[in-house]
Amino acid sequence: MPLLISMRDARLNKNIIQLMNCYSVTFPGLEAKRQETLKSWEIYDYTNMVFTIDETQSLDADNANAKVTWYVDFKNRRTGEFLSSTQSYQVRFAKELGQWRIRSLEEIE
Repeated sequence: MPLLISMRDARLNKNIIQLMNCYSVTFPGLEAKRQETLKSWEIYDYTNMVFTIDETQSLDADNANAKVTWYVDFKNRRTGEFLSSTQSYQVRFAKELGQWRIRSLEEIE
């Protein structure tokens, strides 16, 4: 999905404008997400990000749900320690002005 590829590239290149364009203007806590991301980038460098999309469900022509799992490798900028993480989310996608964006997401435990 081009949206998630753009999101991955934005995180790997620390491009906050590109990243925020992946989210809907109605995304809950949009500014908090921006601030949280910038703070994270001060501490970590993302070295690799891969995603899988499962359990997709089309709601209508402009809305869909999916389970997205991210496999992330990153480095602590202070310690040089390499870390890995896997996170899964239930994501609501919405088409806005002809482009898919993330309207909401919830971490799945």
